[in-house]
Amino acid sequence: MDEICHSTYHGEEAVLYGDGTSRISSSENGQECRMIVERKRSILALFTSALPMTVVSILLWAKRNVSTMGLTTYIGISAVAISIYISVDPLGDRFQDFLEWWFSISGALWLAILTDIFFSNRPSVDLAPLVWGLNLGALAFMTGMIALTGVLQEDTLWRWLLLNVLSFAPLGVLGTATNQIFLLLLCALGFLADSFRLASWFVEGASPNVEVPIYFLVLAFAGLSISGFGWFLNRRQAMIHASLSRWFEQHSLSRVRRVDPEYDPLQADASSSRSSHPSSQGEGSFDDVGA
Repeated sequence: MDEICHSTYHGEEAVLYGDGTSRISSSENGQECRMIVERKRSILALFTSALPMTVVSILLWAKRNVSTMGLTTYIGISAVAISIYISVDPLGDRFQDFLEWWFSISGALWLAILTDIFFSNRPSVDLAPLVWGLNLGALAFMTGMIALTGVLQEDTLWRWLLLNVLSFAPLGVLGTATNQIFLLLLCALGFLADSFRLASWFVEGASPNVEVPIYFLVLAFAGLSISGFGWFLNRRQAMIHASLSRWFEQHSLSRVRRVDPEYDPLQADASSSRSSHPSSQGEGSFDDVGA
C-alpha cells in the first residue's frame, strides 16, 4: 500500500500545503511519513490478516480438531503481537529485542499450556493439533532463547550454561514425556552445538597443527556420548516415559481425575444409607432375635 505525503521540498525547506512554508528538514519529514505508512500498514495487517487467522484457527481447532491448527494458532498470535508492536513503534528501533523476548516467553508459555492439555486425560482432546503446536512452540522457544542469551554474539561460558539449563535440557525432558522425536532432535542439535563450542574453547591458543585432531576427538566423544545416551534412553524408554507422564499428569492443572474402575456407586449408596440409619439396623436385629 503506497502512501503519499503532501509536501514539496526545496533544499532544507518544506512547503507544506495548508500550512505555508516552514523550516523543516526533509529527513525529519521523511521519517515522519515513514512512521505514518508503517503504522497504517501494521493496523491494516492486524485487522485483515493476523486477527482473522487467529480466530479462524481457534474455531477450527475447537470445532473440527484440524491437526495443523496447533501450528497456525501460534503463528496467528505471533502475527497479532508483531502488528501491535509495529503500530506502537513504526520505525522498529527495538524490533530485534522484541522478537527475542517474544519468542522466548511466548514459546515457553505455549509449550506449558499445550503440555498441560496434553496430559489432562480429557477424552475430548485430540492430540494431533497439540503435537503440531508443541513442535512449533519448541522451535520458536529454542530460537528465541539462542537469540536472547546472545551466545552467537558474546560467546561466554555462563551464556552456554544458561542456554542448556533453560532450553536444551527441558526440551529433551518434554520430548521424552510426550514421545515427540522432533523435540528430542532439537535437544540433540543443542548438545551437538555444545560440542562444537567446547572444541573451539580447546583450540584457543593452541597450535594450528593440533586444531583438527582436537576437533576430531571432541566431536567423536560428543557423538559417542549422544549415541550412548540414545541407546540408554531406548532401552529404558518405557519406564522413563511412564514416570515422566505420571509426573506431568499429577501436576496438570486441567486434568480429569480418573475414577476407580472397581468403584460401584450402587453399593456405595447402599452402604451410606445403612450407616445413616442406625435405628433401622437395630430394629431389624430385634426382629431377628424374636424370630
